[in-house]
Amino acid sequence: MARRTATRRARVLIVTTASADAKRIAEGLRDAPHESFAIEWASRLSQALKRLHARRFDAILANLSLADSQDVDVFAALSAAAPRTPIMMLCIADDEAVAMAAVERGSLGYFLKEHFASHLVSQSLRNIIQGHQVEETVFNEKERAEITLNSISDAVIGTDLSANVAYLNRAAETMTGWQRAEASGQPIGKIMQIIDGKTRRSMRNPIELALKLNKPMALKAGTIMIRRDG
Repeated sequence: MARRTATRRARVLIVTTASADAKRIAEGLRDAPHESFAIEWASRLSQALKRLHARRFDAILANLSLADSQDVDVFAALSAAAPRTPIMMLCIADDEAVAMAAVERGSLGYFLKEHFASHLVSQSLRNIIQGHQVEETVFNEKERAEITLNSISDAVIGTDLSANVAYLNRAAETMTGWQRAEASGQPIGKIMQIIDGKTRRSMRNPIELALKLNKPMALKAGTIMIRRDG
């Protein structure tokens, strides 16, 4: 008989001084029909920071009013301790303005107290955690691609559909004389200046033609590229 693989439970940290609120949220999450949550509770910001230092969480639900921190400072401290963890704020209606200030700083939103026991919390958390996992996967793939491209000796330049530079690997930076940050958004013809090796006349960059004609283009034999320093 095949063994069933246990589904990993999403780890959620609840940060609130009110034990009753923490209990209501925890009970709602435990009863969620389509998700399994592992829940931890911290009543003070200092306790929450210790938990975040000790382990990784998939989401944080934090009250804006704690015994050792208040308002947007709560979000700022949690975000600094777990910069890649989704954070939702918990508040009462009178604190919505402060919750919105936290959203402007990067919080993904907030739950009002009257919704703490509703399925809205579990549904929203499930969507946020799943979306974040997709973002993490894409981020990790881009990191691996970045390492690979910077490890090869060939120069690689990428552009957007308008032929403006979007990427240079290290070899391309060395070859062109442009740093990626400076080259980003610049026309490819400016970063990768090419001339005819015999006539010394400027040539149109084949990337521009490839984008215009929607087909592969090659450099003409004898083409010379001019570095930024000439």
